[in-house]
Amino acid sequence: MTTHTQPHSGMRPVNAIIGKRNAGKSSLLNKLVEQEVSIVSAKLGTTTDAVMKSYELIPAGPVSIYDTAGLDDEGNLGALRVKATQKIIERADVIVYVIGEDGLDGNIEEEIRAMHLKGVKVVPVANFADTRQKDKYLSAVLQLYQGVAVSAKTGEGIDILKAKLASMVLSLAQGQEMLANLVKPKDTVVLVAPIDSEAPKGRIIMPQVQALREVLDHHAIAVVTDRKSVV
Repeated sequence: MTTHTQPHSGMRPVNAIIGKRNAGKSSLLNKLVEQEVSIVSAKLGTTTDAVMKSYELIPAGPVSIYDTAGLDDEGNLGALRVKATQKIIERADVIVYVIGEDGLDGNIEEEIRAMHLKGVKVVPVANFADTRQKDKYLSAVLQLYQGVAVSAKTGEGIDILKAKLASMVLSLAQGQEMLANLVKPKDTVVLVAPIDSEAPKGRIIMPQVQALREVLDHHAIAVVTDRKSVV
């Protein structure tokens, strides 16, 4: 299972929910965002195309959460779905690896271990905590990789999972600040944001938004002006 390096902190972090078919990935997404985003069914392979939901993950901020097709999908179409899931995994900053009611097998543990060794931010999530006996093997894996036992049906453990995801997302931006060591509290910072024919209508571009947010995060004063105003 391949992974990618972390993107620039100005991009919306991507959280990918992965796992086998019927592990409860769609139910977990719905419970995380508190909306019926993904179709839930007992039928194998219900999720065919990846489903993305934008979500405000407090206190980390806006993120994208993807529900994906099962990693064990079968047949010609299944192979294409798995390939699409792999593309989401390669883009993801945080992986939520859902372990279904069938529990762990060697392949799942090996994939989690491989991602962990590569420095990938992966959270093993044991679903169906409301019905399944927590065996020692699964508990040991959750403890080793700081996983969470949840129930996408009852909501058990969801707040713990959200807090863990938020912590991981916040850690992505560490060391990536554009204005690191340049701005101090109570400084006045003049930000020149060119507004010309190439500027997108109705908004300012992401690096400008990021710079403004960093000034505010440093408890400084931001003054924003366009290029013509300072000529």
